[in-house]
Amino acid sequence: MKYVLKYIHAAVLLAVLLMPAAAYAAGQSSANFTIESDVISGGGGDGSSPNYSIAHTAGQSSATGESSSTNYANYAGFWHAATRLPAPDTDGDGVPDNIDNCRLTANSGQQDTDNDGYGNMCDADLDNDYDVDYADFTIFKAAWAAISSSPNWNADADFDSDNDVDYADFTIFKTRWGTTGPWE
Repeated sequence: MKYVLKYIHAAVLLAVLLMPAAAYAAGQSSANFTIESDVISGGGGDGSSPNYSIAHTAGQSSATGESSSTNYANYAGFWHAATRLPAPDTDGDGVPDNIDNCRLTANSGQQDTDNDGYGNMCDADLDNDYDVDYADFTIFKAAWAAISSSPNWNADADFDSDNDVDYADFTIFKTRWGTTGPWE
C-alpha cells in the first residue's frame, strides 16, 4: 500500500507540473500574432496582435484544414475570425507609421519639398548632407521672413508648411540643430 500511495503522489505531482506546459501548448504565437485558446476543451477565447484581432475561436476544422498569409497562419481548430486592426500611428497625425515621413513628429500634410524622404517638419538638413549644422543655418538665414511669393523663398526652410519662414520655423530648426539623420 505504501508503494501505491508513493506512485499516486508521483503521478499527481507530475500532472501538476505538466499542466502549465499543456496550457502553453494551446497558445500560438509569432512576430505577427499571439493566439491563446483552450484546445483541450474545444476552443474559446479571444486574442490580438498589432496586426489582427482574433475573436471567438472554434474547435472545428476549417473546410480546407489550414490557411495562411504573410501576417498570420490559421491552423484548423484554433480560430475562425480575424479582423485587421488599424496600423500604428506613433505621432498621432493620422498617417500610419509605415508610410509616415516623420514617424515621431506630427505632420499630417507630409510635406517633403526636397524629396529626400524626410518630411519638412522633421528635416532641417537644408543642404542634404545628413547633418544639421552651420551650412544649414546659412541657408535658413537667407530664407528668413520670406513668404511664398518672395524672391528669397525657400520651401525647404518652411518646416511647418505655413508659407512663411518665421519664428515658428526657427524654433523647429533649433530643436534639430546638431543632429544627424535619420530624422523622425
